Amino acid sequence: MRRSARLVAVAGASGFVGQALVPALLDHGYPVRRLARRPAALTPLEGVEDRRIDLDDPTGLDAALEGVDTAFYLVHAMEGGGGFAGRDRAYAHRFAAAARAAGVRHVVYLGGLHPREAVLSEHLASRREVGEILRRECGALHVRAGIILGPGSASFEIMHDLVRHLPAMVTPRWVQSRCQPVEISDVATTLVRSVEVAGDREVDMAGPDVMTYQEMLERLAAQLGLRRRLVVDVPVLTPGLSARWLRFVTSESLPVARALVESLRHDAVSDGVDLCAEVGVTPCGFDEAIRRALSGRPQVVHVTVEQRWSGRRYTLAQRFELSPAVRCDLGLARSVDDHSRDLPLAFLSRFARWDGGDFRLGPWSVIRLAEAHDVDGAGPTVVRDIDGGWLAAAPGGQFVIACRPGPGSSVLETRLVGYAPRLPKPLYLLVQAPMHRALMTRAVRRAVGRKRAAPAPVPRS
Repeated sequence: MRRSARLVAVAGASGFVGQALVPALLDHGYPVRRLARRPAALTPLEGVEDRRIDLDDPTGLDAALEGVDTAFYLVHAMEGGGGFAGRDRAYAHRFAAAARAAGVRHVVYLGGLHPREAVLSEHLASRREVGEILRRECGALHVRAGIILGPGSASFEIMHDLVRHLPAMVTPRWVQSRCQPVEISDVATTLVRSVEVAGDREVDMAGPDVMTYQEMLERLAAQLGLRRRLVVDVPVLTPGLSARWLRFVTSESLPVARALVESLRHDAVSDGVDLCAEVGVTPCGFDEAIRRALSGRPQVVHVTVEQRWSGRRYTLAQRFELSPAVRCDLGLARSVDDHSRDLPLAFLSRFARWDGGDFRLGPWSVIRLAEAHDVDGAGPTVVRDIDGGWLAAAPGGQFVIACRPGPGSSVLETRLVGYAPRLPKPLYLLVQAPMHRALMTRAVRRAVGRKRAAPAPVPRS
């Protein structure tokens, strides 16, 4: 293991790639500075310094990059929904200016593979534009990556949800688009070695298998032991329409899912300089990448359900025991402005319309934003008050998500407490209660399904 005194900064360290890259950099002996909007939410790691950056307010960005030799730029604004391309453009200009001012030697930007001459989707066009800005303004190495597979990868989780939840899939023409997926640990190793390669150019990073999305879905189903029938070539089912029904299938953030799916009309195949070959990395094939991704997903070990009535009010409690080493991170929001980064709220937002301080879940209920808090030090708890709705006979009751640490595992509880359904009890239990159980279960999947198993926290020196 080579040791280096050169400081490496990772902007976007809390994201999927950042969570894999930081440990890989540490293993190669680099001191690391993580740059994130909410550094307090990061798990402390020995040899890592955390700094806050907010590219909406670049004050302090120059200081955050002071003394940095190499900076990885893993930031994108898709989670924020519409208009993300403009935000990404502004962020890239600000970061490039700060990197120049701080004397950063090398900037590495991770973008995506795309056809070079095509009219691109908003997502891919924005990725390409950001790479051009960073290369032009601070000499960045623009790495165009294939679909990245791993536990917590948005692309992998969407595929996993599609295959798991749909016994038969009517698929659009874009499932015949070709792609070249690459596994996350190969991505991390390649990016670490890119610290030593020349910048101010564009390179590709992809796995060895060129395949269609249909082939990926079929081979994932086979590894899961599922028989799935794909009916393909439905011309009216465009990527845009596909993205809209994903809200009913996947636990991924809807803005991210929409942006990714709308990019699927393009082939994503390497046609440039192979960065993996340049740095001596041999990526694994698709089947091995899927095996690794499935083995690394957090697991729900056991579920218990309790239902009871008190007069006209109903309480449903579900208890999920999570496999050891799975961090239960609720991503608790502290303000209305931060609600999009709260995992339970992000889950709700795919079924609800945000209206000031309320989430309106169609005809079912209105859930008012309440402060996330820690109950008696037992663990993080998110509480949302139910204020009404077409199918609620009266206001009152709460939706609660709570995480409790255990000796060998974590326990996550979801509770619908004191809800007053308008439907008669037999009809409620037949029609609405199963929907409530499904929504609560998907809240759990949202809270833990994208999270990689976290290393044990290490006290800061």
